[in-house]
Amino acid sequence: MSYVDRKSGAALLLALDGRVYAISYGAGHRMIRDELKDQRFGLRYAVRQLDADRIHRLVHRMPGGRGRQDSILIPSGLPIWCYGLDGYASVVGHLGGMLKRADLTFCRDETRKVRVNGSAGLDLRLGVHSSDLLSDIHAVADVCSSQAPDPQLESIENIAPITDPAITNQLDADLDEVLGWPDDDAAEFVSPVVPMTQMDKYLSAHSLATKIGSVRRRLDQLDLTEFLQRTRLQDPGARLEAMRRGRVHMYADTDGIDPLGSSPTINWIEAALPIGSRRFFLLDGTWYEIAANYLAAMRADVERLLGGIPSLDLPAWDLSRDERRYNEHVQDVRPGYICLDRNTVRAGLHREHGFEACDLLGPGNELIHVKRAHGSSPLSHLFSQGLVSAQALATSSAARAVFTSKVRAHPKGRNLPSDFQPKKVIFAILLKNGEKLAPDTLFPFSQVTLANTARDLESHYQIPVEVIGIEAAGPHA
Repeated sequence: MSYVDRKSGAALLLALDGRVYAISYGAGHRMIRDELKDQRFGLRYAVRQLDADRIHRLVHRMPGGRGRQDSILIPSGLPIWCYGLDGYASVVGHLGGMLKRADLTFCRDETRKVRVNGSAGLDLRLGVHSSDLLSDIHAVADVCSSQAPDPQLESIENIAPITDPAITNQLDADLDEVLGWPDDDAAEFVSPVVPMTQMDKYLSAHSLATKIGSVRRRLDQLDLTEFLQRTRLQDPGARLEAMRRGRVHMYADTDGIDPLGSSPTINWIEAALPIGSRRFFLLDGTWYEIAANYLAAMRADVERLLGGIPSLDLPAWDLSRDERRYNEHVQDVRPGYICLDRNTVRAGLHREHGFEACDLLGPGNELIHVKRAHGSSPLSHLFSQGLVSAQALATSSAARAVFTSKVRAHPKGRNLPSDFQPKKVIFAILLKNGEKLAPDTLFPFSQVTLANTARDLESHYQIPVEVIGIEAAGPHA
């Protein structure tokens, strides 16, 4: 069957305050070459204006992940922590969600819910009258230039390009050499990848073509071999430049007639190269250092977990009591608490040795894990216990049945629903001999394990995590 498919599009260009903005309609975005765009413009606005508790789409990549890219869509939106974003190394290329209050034409009616998607471009409603349109553009520009990112989203801006020309020149030279190697050798350092700004077009494409050097080739698949067949033919020192000058084209049909768009070939590869002990990766033709902000990002995670107002009022810990006696004391002096210390659940994968579901079940059915710690080893056990417990109760019906039965049979017990799911995990810690629990006092190794445990629980199981410091009391308190 033959048919004709006609598409229309338009692009409006505006020069405003020394910058050029392009507003596209329909297929008009194809008129704007990818290399002319600020690849982080829409993302810059999104991390400042989106509601961090109503994120509905995230596209991100782990450098050195062999081209792996995760695109997550949750139509109703969830808090950003539910997405499992690794603030140490993840590179976010697309962020969508509900807009907080903004000085935009469409937001003047406060009853409207406004959804925004930010990547290289920004998908949002703009005023159609000239004064409204200019006002909206000014408002967007002002947010990007003068407003701080949302604290929960600021880690998305952690990555920064390498500015030292000596490093970028060495990386360029090393990559140029790798692009001349045999496929298997080069594959240790280079992988094909879909540019995050091109993800939607790529998913709609039925054929691809690339031009590297003087030859244009149809791509049977997005494979490193397809690129290396051409770069190996270029002169040494000219291979990387050929990738920068080349283009990958996407088509909606198998014959390569109906174009969807194109971008530079260099954007379709990811390279991870070392210089000494440091590791760098190539993203959209620009070099970045992997995990350069690891410590700062991890610190932000720990501060979030330790910095809130405690949701529960746990009594002080008499230092003459061991952990079991403290848990029993909490049960005696605080209504709604159930001591389940050493009351193991034997079911499913844990039928032989069992696992501790919690030390205390809180009044809101929180799983509370309690530890008095003089070093990082007891805390590692505590965080592992919390993760294993939540995983088992979230995934095993047999474990849930045994746990709810134990709670029901306890002298201070109560009935839990048969499909009980953990709603919150709390780590309650008496640090050393009562030293105040804070990022500066928590052992460095424990900070890493805490951050990783919280990310697993929050992203994979949507179980929020809280850390509460327990105060110390004297023997007769």
